Amino acid sequence: MPAPDELTLSVAPPEYVVLRKLEFYREGRSAKHPADIRAILDATALPPGYTYRFGGSTKDMQESFAFAVQALALGVVFIYMILASQFRSFLQPLALMSSLPLTLIGVVLALLVFNRPLGFVAILGILALLGMITKNAVILIVQIETDRGEGKSVREAVIASATGRLRPMFLTALSTVLGLIPIAPTVFWGPMAFAIMGGLLVATLLTLVFLPALYMAVLGKEDAAPKGL
Repeated sequence: MPAPDELTLSVAPPEYVVLRKLEFYREGRSAKHPADIRAILDATALPPGYTYRFGGSTKDMQESFAFAVQALALGVVFIYMILASQFRSFLQPLALMSSLPLTLIGVVLALLVFNRPLGFVAILGILALLGMITKNAVILIVQIETDRGEGKSVREAVIASATGRLRPMFLTALSTVLGLIPIAPTVFWGPMAFAIMGGLLVATLLTLVFLPALYMAVLGKEDAAPKGL
């Protein structure tokens, strides 16, 4: 996140004193992150009647981040509505969407390892991941239901579907990761690229383990083929 390019001190509305290009130092080094600057200002005793607020690019980034979080929540709701209408069930979409939190494991690991911020652009990457991981979950569950419809037991259908879908799902994820490598070193798009790469690889592998295990835990004792989706 960029350093704030404007700091406004309010004396008594509507009078304002605007200070630009301020240089802050914390523990002997230049403090450029807004959190560091805020900590310095909070520890500074301002005269009575003086307050501060961030403006400029920092304010814009905070507003964009809040909008991205709202869009993320709406995306989850829309995915649930689409799956519920497709499967004509309120519970089955919840099982499918239970794999979505797995994306956060890879996202957090990738951003931590490559020292990238979790900001607006990274949230956009998480939004894209929701659709990718949901697609993989739908393909896997539909394959399991298809195998059960052919007369296989729950265990046989789960094992056959997970092993059969491992190669195409992993190769699809790998091709996406390779396509994002050129923009990964960039300053602006880098966080999104690393969020998608880490989240997609980890979530794809974990989905092939978590969803079959969840399906077995719920329907493991049923050997009869389902009536249909």
